[in-house]
Amino acid sequence: GKCAPMDMSTRQRLQQIPQCPTCGRLHRGECRFGQDVCYSYHEPGNFANRCPKKAQQPQQPQQPPQQQQPCQQAQRPPQQQQQRGRQQARVYAVDQAEAEQQPGTMSGMVVLNNVPVFTLFDTGVTHSFISRQCLDAIGVHAVIAVDLLEVSLASGRKIVTSTKASDLSLFIGRVLSTNAFVLEMRDFDLILGMDWLSFYHADIRCNDREITLYLPGDDLITFFGSRNRSLPHVVSMAKATKLLRRGNCQGNLVSLVDDSHKARSPHDVPVVREFVDVIPDELPGGPPNRQVEFSIDLIPGVGPVSKAPYRMAPKKLQELKAQIHELLRLGFIRPS
Repeated sequence: GKCAPMDMSTRQRLQQIPQCPTCGRLHRGECRFGQDVCYSYHEPGNFANRCPKKAQQPQQPQQPPQQQQPCQQAQRPPQQQQQRGRQQARVYAVDQAEAEQQPGTMSGMVVLNNVPVFTLFDTGVTHSFISRQCLDAIGVHAVIAVDLLEVSLASGRKIVTSTKASDLSLFIGRVLSTNAFVLEMRDFDLILGMDWLSFYHADIRCNDREITLYLPGDDLITFFGSRNRSLPHVVSMAKATKLLRRGNCQGNLVSLVDDSHKARSPHDVPVVREFVDVIPDELPGGPPNRQVEFSIDLIPGVGPVSKAPYRMAPKKLQELKAQIHELLRLGFIRPS
């Protein structure tokens, strides 16, 4: 329809009303846009034109034509208020392993609201995202976004997020402002996508791990990222056995010896160190002859084992002679 003309007093009165940063309209007081509550009685789940309490109240007389709001500030129809818009976004790397496989990515540490955060600069991401753990660390509360954001991941799964953090202070040589949607991430605290990179005309040189930001006034900011930390490649024993059996890979058997580990000696124990001479390394000989033979019978009534003479194998006989010679040398036995 057509808009009603505004007189001079209405125009001056509208200029004195501040513009709301949330909905963009001219009004005073708390903004309830996007909260799905009745503007008249603040009841959740109702709208002002469908509120049951409003139907019970007598209708107010119609406002005169000169009190009508201008067209640019007219409220949207109930159907548009009830249906929130949905934007499309894509994220190909939410952890470090996926980021290493994607070209045009670079990571590094930046300062966000005076807190160091691990940040990924990704040209394949449409929007900027921040993790909920990072929001708790910097002490910022997310607000409900005007439109929903449907995020497509590299696995094909889609996640819908409706919360957003605005006016974050990002320090890279100087303080830069950024907005980010809340997304669950594992390795990164902040992902800066094409919305932020294009706003600051970023020039990314992946080989040099360098980003140049072109700010208004011919100011340049250069940021040097860190090398991606390669994760160790681990394969299970069952999978390795299957690959070796099929001949898809080669296996190498490696024997490692730790030379730094030394066997402990009696001198390493503080208590034994004081009595090292009690038990010598080698016995000088057998026990001396005494007048009274003392022995302890482990099993009473058991005598020596009696076996009939038999011929031993040459190999066993040679081994037995070596053992007897060693015992004679140490003095454990004596020739009869």
